[in-house]
Amino acid sequence: MLLNGYEPMTWIESVVKYLAMFSACTSLEYKHHGIDIQCQAPMFVSTKMTCDMKTSLFVPTPDKYSKACTKWIGYEKLVVPYFFHNLQSFLIRKIPDVLMDSYMLRFFLYRREKGLIDDSQIKGLEASCNSETNQH
Repeated sequence: MLLNGYEPMTWIESVVKYLAMFSACTSLEYKHHGIDIQCQAPMFVSTKMTCDMKTSLFVPTPDKYSKACTKWIGYEKLVVPYFFHNLQSFLIRKIPDVLMDSYMLRFFLYRREKGLIDDSQIKGLEASCNSETNQH
């Protein structure tokens, strides 16, 4: 059970590291052709993928995030373009790994539990709608 809750964090971190390395390698490979490759790494953005997390200073709307992204095009190979994500990333790197790992595990377990509850409520509503439709 514990391992399953940890998987989202592992998966997300792995994808981010892979994309950063892939972008850096591709950039080196194509630089002599005049092609620049940049990896822009976000934190949370309020989208359907993040279950429409409430917007805040650290969770921008897609529009705010995309505007920040366009301002950073062409500057560095790896950037965290949204200012408050950059600040958050800086602060996170200052926290000891053991504390950050513990917090992230609890956060993703909470998000997973919330998602499972939401899914069961949706399935319950669908089932009740289907039974009402079948009765008529």
